[in-house]
Amino acid sequence: MSDHLILLYPLIDAATECEWLRVDADASVIGEQPHGAGSLADAAQAAAGARVILVLPGNEVSLSRPLLPPKSGKRLASLVPFALEDQVAAEIDTLHFAIGTQADDGAVDTAIIDREQLAGYLAALGEHGLMPVAAYGAPQLTPVTPGTITIVTDGPTMNVRRPDGVGFNTDVMSDRPVRESLTLSESDPKACLVYTTATSYNARLSLLPNDTGLPDGAHYVGGAPQFLQHGPLQKYAEVALRDHPVSLLQGSFAPVSTGAAHWVRWRVPVFLVLGCVLLNVIVSTVDLIRAHRMEATLDPQLYAAYAQALPGMDPARLPAPRLLVESRVRRIAGTGQGGLIGALDSLGVAVIATPGITVKSINYHDGALEAVLSAGDLASLNQVQQTVGPSSRLAGVSTPDAQHAEGRLEITGTAP
Repeated sequence: MSDHLILLYPLIDAATECEWLRVDADASVIGEQPHGAGSLADAAQAAAGARVILVLPGNEVSLSRPLLPPKSGKRLASLVPFALEDQVAAEIDTLHFAIGTQADDGAVDTAIIDREQLAGYLAALGEHGLMPVAAYGAPQLTPVTPGTITIVTDGPTMNVRRPDGVGFNTDVMSDRPVRESLTLSESDPKACLVYTTATSYNARLSLLPNDTGLPDGAHYVGGAPQFLQHGPLQKYAEVALRDHPVSLLQGSFAPVSTGAAHWVRWRVPVFLVLGCVLLNVIVSTVDLIRAHRMEATLDPQLYAAYAQALPGMDPARLPAPRLLVESRVRRIAGTGQGGLIGALDSLGVAVIATPGITVKSINYHDGALEAVLSAGDLASLNQVQQTVGPSSRLAGVSTPDAQHAEGRLEITGTAP
């Protein structure tokens, strides 16, 4: 899976929940409509088949680089919060600290966000099947440029990154120039690399013609701002996929597997299917219980029917009277086409086709029909046997006198 959806959530504009941009593994924009904005449900549709990278507004995440004893190793997770205790306004127990690797000088790149806030955002995404593989604050995704202040304008705010990696977010006052919203320190370089959109830049000039879009005393690298066709998400995607900053999804917020994401999306249909299977099992069980009860009720009747159908037999001495009765019932039921009815039909056809034949008696037993026939001569009896076919056999032939012949015709099997 090489496609990624860069998802900015939540937006400052209350009318729109989120904004997204679809890119490939190299951060190149892909698709006919890669850029969009709308609800989280809309974003979930746009994210089909892509890995989601969550970008939080710049004012939600703060960055710091505390200095800790070199080679602190596994103790970083416990040392960083206490090292920053005096620099954060909230209680450290309410904050989530995302920690990067420690540099040679002991500095540790750290991203800080309110724990409950991050949990709420992830829960809202999860309700729509959006499971981010990484999450960053917008200042983290503002590029670090050597010897240069980097600025990415994002609606009414700016994300600023110093050459040492320290980043922050600041509001841009709509009725005042940027130099009054952003002041650089004496140690900051004056060269500024600014990323914005042509629409935003021109709107700013039309409102404040004298606004250079830069802090006081600064100048553009390259002489002008860099315009982003798809807005700040385009730059965020490049930094996220190429530089891999410290992800906020650590510890208890570590990303879940892809299987879990699919589970969230498909759990309702799965529960419905399981419910149907369970209902089927319950119904089948009830039917089986009813069948056993009916069997217990019918057994006495079966013994009575058995004794009536097979006089002279003691049902109590037979191991399985039910099987014998069922076998006899099947045998009788099978006489429809290949038993008694079929044999009578074959005999009737043969008698009609042979003049002078008289049927004196008929007996049917164990699937075979036996008919005693009388004819004027032996040839007529043979004709009847031939008409019935190979399933018949003529036996016990006698000729009491020259004008009479009698015989026993046995018909077995299915008549052709």
